[in-house]
Amino acid sequence: MSRRRRLRWSGSACRAAWICPPALPARVLSFGQRRRVALAGLMTAGALLWILDEPLTGLDVEGVALVERMIRDHVVAGGLAVMTTHQPMSLDGLTPQTLSVGT
Repeated sequence: MSRRRRLRWSGSACRAAWICPPALPARVLSFGQRRRVALAGLMTAGALLWILDEPLTGLDVEGVALVERMIRDHVVAGGLAVMTTHQPMSLDGLTPQTLSVGT
């Protein structure tokens, strides 16, 4: 993913978290907003491998849709996402490999 596209995505995530403008310190944000800030940082890092632990936790419906879109776009662009989750995810167009661990 190009740097320009990553920055556009991070701006979208930032706006979705209602923190831009004005910029607020992360300590005053809700859990879901802090999660979105972390995901915006992930978008700008340029890493090919994303390791995500419960990426949908604490997000509202709009935030879940944003994360699903971010992951889908990352994988379509050639990236890889390894995740743990207890929540169903909608990754249209992708065929995830699933490992179920349980009793």
